[in-house]
Amino acid sequence: MLNISQEEISVTANFFAIGGHSLKASSCINKLKKYFDVNISLIEIFKNPTIIQLAAFIQMNESKKIIEDDNLVLLKEGDVNATNIFLIHDAGGEVDGYIEFCKQANDRINYWGIRAGSLKKYEPVNITVEQLANRYIKCLKKVQKHGEYNIAGWSLGGTIAFEMVRQLEQEKKKVRFLGIIDSMPPSINEDIKVKEFSVESELSWIRNYFDDVEIITGFNIKINLDDFWFNVINYLKNVDGASEIIKGEIMKNIGFDIKEYQKVSIEELVKYMNFTRSLGRACNYYIPGNVINSQINYFAAGCSKSRIIVAWQGFSSKNMIVKEVEGNHFSIFTQPNVKSLYKKFFECFISRENMVLFEN
Repeated sequence: MLNISQEEISVTANFFAIGGHSLKASSCINKLKKYFDVNISLIEIFKNPTIIQLAAFIQMNESKKIIEDDNLVLLKEGDVNATNIFLIHDAGGEVDGYIEFCKQANDRINYWGIRAGSLKKYEPVNITVEQLANRYIKCLKKVQKHGEYNIAGWSLGGTIAFEMVRQLEQEKKKVRFLGIIDSMPPSINEDIKVKEFSVESELSWIRNYFDDVEIITGFNIKINLDDFWFNVINYLKNVDGASEIIKGEIMKNIGFDIKEYQKVSIEELVKYMNFTRSLGRACNYYIPGNVINSQINYFAAGCSKSRIIVAWQGFSSKNMIVKEVEGNHFSIFTQPNVKSLYKKFFECFISRENMVLFEN
């Protein structure tokens, strides 16, 4: 699976030190479930990166009830019947960005991650934020059917969290807490023309990066999008530097680098690229149906533009609480900034005061 020599593999070898990464970890989880009938979350692979650690974790937790949902990950377990906080995935679709954040949590709360999963096929899909939010609401109800909901999200996750709250309010459900962590505000331009993925649009994308006119023009635009990308993958396998170009496109979508991408197959890279493109499109064309009645708790990276923060205020009928955290969009989730982020997050969570607050 990792395309490494057998000599490097042992029960004490660190999965990530020998070439593992998030994409491979997801594949590992699926194979563990298929061959051994065990459920391991992505986060547990990060926390237990050796075979011996994973075996111990499985043995210790085999008697616990596991919720059957690939989108749900228990990031940090609290007390029995404790309060739940649901953290929505970022632009990459995964929740591993919250690992260090949850390590700071010395409370008794259950922290759940909601991840996006993956594409079943290779082509991008014309999914919307509304559809994603609806799907994730069904996920969180598997954990918590009733009561006051607590939802937060970073980056794209903040946008989806907002829409989840909007839909829950439409259902007359009560939301106690909404946390939006350094997210771009939705659009208010209802005149924007929504562009959908199609064979024609994908041909244009291919031409932006590859100039083999004879082959590219030979793709049959009358076939469906999945068959089209199947043909493109076969073409890319024979193109020098294709992996580097695809990696660059993924970085453009998610904002950070993919480690060890050279060890990932073209098929996997294309699937992940089109997955992140699908999420990006959903966010770009999202226009909320109405303002919400729940209060927005906004956590801004120190270098965030004030206009972005101000724009969010217009999407809630209540005054917004704003907390500033040192660092940029990504470093607020790494040491030492993540300690401050968690502290301010928890302060907002336990407070019910409705006042505008900006801290340095």
